[in-house]
Amino acid sequence: MRKKIYECYSYNLMRFLMENGQVPFSVSIHKRSRKTMWTFEMNPKLSRLLNVWTNKENIIDKASI
Repeated sequence: MRKKIYECYSYNLMRFLMENGQVPFSVSIHKRSRKTMWTFEMNPKLSRLLNVWTNKENIIDKASI
């Protein structure tokens, strides 16, 4: 069975995830975009952190309107 992964292209999101205990198992450069890509193994805590990040971004976006 393949592991579920999350590919992160945002430096700010990567810092948030790492500050909350998540460690990427791979760091590479995407072939086409040439952007740095941090790859995390999906787990329940990572999923919760991604939800928190998304909600935080939505709050900031609404506040700037």
